[in-house]
Amino acid sequence: MSNDINARARAERKRLGLRQEDVATRAGVSLRAYQMFENGQSTPQPENLRAILAALSLDANGDEPGQDEAAWPADVATFLDVIGLYLITIPEAPRKELIHDVTRQIFERRL
Repeated sequence: MSNDINARARAERKRLGLRQEDVATRAGVSLRAYQMFENGQSTPQPENLRAILAALSLDANGDEPGQDEAAWPADVATFLDVIGLYLITIPEAPRKELIHDVTRQIFERRL
């Protein structure tokens, strides 16, 4: 586990004016587990890490959700409108493959 996420978690906790106990309670983990995570002494189970990051409003990369994430659903709707117009021009067989690929990329948040 990167110490970067630990440092970001600590910085965000302090920025929010929270105690380690507060974050642990919000995340539903023990105080000791949170302390060990924040100090880089352990790697929490994936579900506990998600809970800790959610308690601090951080994403899995340690970033605060930003404007891009807030606008994501609207961006997807716009994208789908545009791609729909484009897809009409493609013959049916390659269109199915393209739709499958684009859908997968959307759900993986690569577009």
